[in-house]
Amino acid sequence: MNKPLAHLVNASAALQNITTAIPLTARSSGAVAVILVHGPAALTNVLAIADAGRKLNPCAAAGHVIRTDFYCDGEIFDNGLIVSHSPMQIELHLHGGQAVVDTALAALRGQGTVIAGQTDATAPDIWRTRSLIRGEILQALCHADSDAAVDMLAGQLDHGLEMWAGQARKQLSAATTEQEAIWRLNADSQWIREQNNWWRFLLKPAVVVIFGAPNAGKSTLLNALAGRPSSVISDTPGTTRDWVEETVIFSCGEMRFCVTLVDTAGIRPTHDPLEAASIERTEIQLNRADVILYLQDQSYDAGPEERQHQQRLNAMRRAGKRVITASTKCDLPRCRPVDQEFQSRHAAAISAITMTGLPELMAAVHDTLGLKQFTDTFRTPLCCNSRQQSLLAELAVAPTRSDAAATLDALTGQ
Repeated sequence: MNKPLAHLVNASAALQNITTAIPLTARSSGAVAVILVHGPAALTNVLAIADAGRKLNPCAAAGHVIRTDFYCDGEIFDNGLIVSHSPMQIELHLHGGQAVVDTALAALRGQGTVIAGQTDATAPDIWRTRSLIRGEILQALCHADSDAAVDMLAGQLDHGLEMWAGQARKQLSAATTEQEAIWRLNADSQWIREQNNWWRFLLKPAVVVIFGAPNAGKSTLLNALAGRPSSVISDTPGTTRDWVEETVIFSCGEMRFCVTLVDTAGIRPTHDPLEAASIERTEIQLNRADVILYLQDQSYDAGPEERQHQQRLNAMRRAGKRVITASTKCDLPRCRPVDQEFQSRHAAAISAITMTGLPELMAAVHDTLGLKQFTDTFRTPLCCNSRQQSLLAELAVAPTRSDAAATLDALTGQ
């Protein structure tokens, strides 16, 4: 069996036999969270984690709305609703905290339920209204956490990758030579894969790590952008001992997109074991960053650690890291001369107290991530999960017309 056909056979078998839990609401704080459980054991698995299961015959619950306590490892974690559409399609309506949702998914997993995410290789039957690709887009829409992500995914429903695959199949059949058929398909497939370098930041928020010397204003900036006091702030350098993470919405023009901001401990030489451990954690966060946002406090003169930071930032840029620099506390008098090298790479002069420069900072993150390619009428074919990426990688190097046709069939679920 060739590899593309194996993808399709494995997906079909999985869809027929598994029971899947799918979060239908975005992963963020909210009043209500909804989880759909779909498959042959949906009702049994849901009632196994609910107090209602001790009171009701499983068959009697179909078609009803039941208020119940939910359990994980013998402990109540929430009180919510079971909404039963059929024995194979059950919704849990829970309180919207992420901890509640994670506990519910863990409890369902303990009953043998497969937890589906937006990047899963297969979409459940309930999403497969016309094709596998369309079903995967509908599934990803349930996880979209920004206006931009919704707009991009909605634009893919009747155009995008599904339409491209249909056109590619026609061109493959109409080509007069094997070379003509394969050359264009290989090139187009590779181009679509490369678009994922920026498109992925709408499906999964980019990690923006705030980096700088102690007391540069990192925690104050995170609080200003998050709109609430997520980090403890103080005039004493070294206050931040552990990283703090917040997913927030950035705006640039008419585009709204999510990023995950990470506040880190300032890096400096220290003999304090606790501060040294905090700095080690900062290093870990810098390694996972999609964007490094370096803050320089313009209200006092540069110390030796800042000059070391500049050398390190230059090395990061040479290694291909996305780096943005900004000067902070611009509401205070400037106490240092203008650094021409820093100024040439400067994104904005900001004040987290007066909110000065924050729109410019958001725009710099937007452009650095490549999101300026977005348009309201975007219909370019894009990938919304790892299955599509994998099959497009195969199409990009498909050696023959028959191999390409089989991979296209696997991509569309035919």
